Amino acid sequence: MSFAFERIVVTHPSKKRWLVKIATDGEITRLRMPLEFRVSDKPLLLLKPEPAAALANRS
Repeated sequence: MSFAFERIVVTHPSKKRWLVKIATDGEITRLRMPLEFRVSDKPLLLLKPEPAAALANRS
């Protein structure tokens, strides 16, 4: 399943300010609801190995 969005807010039906556990890169923290997720204006730059190096690491 997939859906596209630029911004999404996750809320809880209760009026209380719920704390939820959030894990990012293996770090766990507690954040208050509502949670807002947005698409960054900046691209996410990734590094990948050269094809020969990637094949060598398979064995």
